[in-house]
Amino acid sequence: MDEALRFGLAILSGGFVAVIAAELAFKRTAALQERQYAWEQGDQLQALVAELDENIAACGDGAGLPNATVRTAWDYGRRFGFSDSVRALLTQAYIAGRALNGSIAAVEANRTSSSAQPSFDYGVRAMNLLDAAKQAGKSARSAFEAARAALMAEIDDILKSARKPTAKSRK
Repeated sequence: MDEALRFGLAILSGGFVAVIAAELAFKRTAALQERQYAWEQGDQLQALVAELDENIAACGDGAGLPNATVRTAWDYGRRFGFSDSVRALLTQAYIAGRALNGSIAAVEANRTSSSAQPSFDYGVRAMNLLDAAKQAGKSARSAFEAARAALMAEIDDILKSARKPTAKSRK
């Protein structure tokens, strides 16, 4: 009977150790996943800030034809917990960027069509389109600068709200 008792205790001890090891492994895995998720969120926010900087530079200073803006990081970044004011400023900036891209496309289309049929109106139309593109660039630049400033003021709060809940925080 003594050996049966020892065998039973060994089985119980082994089961107890296995449960503890599984719980520790689960907690460690959850912590690693949370850290990885936070890193990914931080990387995506850095990409959004870099994209805002790139768009600010693309809008130019009003002296020449601005360059087109991009929106890849914003397409991904919409899922963040931005405050209503930051989300509104980002939305306005990217709408202004889309308008700028349209103005640039109009200038380019005018160049293409006017080279096929040159006329006196080409110069007037080209100047008007260029002026409109420069104005769109100024508006877009102001919008992107305002959005970037608002985002930077709240970036720590956004990162905290982006953290994935862990098993511990769900209890």
